[in-house]
Amino acid sequence: MSRKIIREAFKDIFGSLGVVKSGHFELNNGKHSGAYIDKETLYNYPTLFSIFCNYLVDYFLSDSYPNEFDVVLGPKSGGAFLAIELAIEYEAYCGYGELDILEIDPKNDGADQELTAEELVISITNAVSESPILAIFAQKDPNGRYYLRGSDKMLLQDKCVLIVDDVFTSGDTVRQVIELARESGAEIAGIFVVWDRSGGKLEALGGELGIYTTAFEVLHFTEWDIKDCPLCANGVSINTELGRGGKK
Repeated sequence: MSRKIIREAFKDIFGSLGVVKSGHFELNNGKHSGAYIDKETLYNYPTLFSIFCNYLVDYFLSDSYPNEFDVVLGPKSGGAFLAIELAIEYEAYCGYGELDILEIDPKNDGADQELTAEELVISITNAVSESPILAIFAQKDPNGRYYLRGSDKMLLQDKCVLIVDDVFTSGDTVRQVIELARESGAEIAGIFVVWDRSGGKLEALGGELGIYTTAFEVLHFTEWDIKDCPLCANGVSINTELGRGGKK
């Protein structure tokens, strides 16, 4: 089955779940819009999220994707979910992370276990050391700036990193994460977002920084400063459940 058909199937599924909503929203960048991407809906369905990430991994490991990477890095929280699940699916796709020794029989008192606790530690440690991928996420401080833990900076040294996020709006978050990765000594293999709601600014950002970019879906949603918002002018109430309006 072609990737194009699978992509369209996912778009239909996301549409049926109401991922893209219409109304009057205040976005996290402070601007207003008549459309909102309810990304959390995707995380409500772990099986769907897992299948979707498996589809993405198949793409990343194909000849269609030009760069290799050994770390997936995303901003907390949506990008972190994506980074972790992509790494899990990456390992499964490559045949890593499968340990039959963890099939535990609750009725077994341990008397006839095949491995001792020490041997189990060694087996798990070896499995971890052989893993071809790491998942790291950037934390957010009280002022809204992203940062990396010291241990994560060490893990990123001399690595090739795929930066991921669920929604791309202004690009500020992605820029911060790129800067953090480069400061840690990593090379950026690419940027991937699920939804680019900017209408193509992600590609422009990649051209500016010399980084390969791709998005599952590019959407064209108009945004306004508050003073220019026609929805405000017409007295349309701001959605108080989603976006910045839901945080007040």
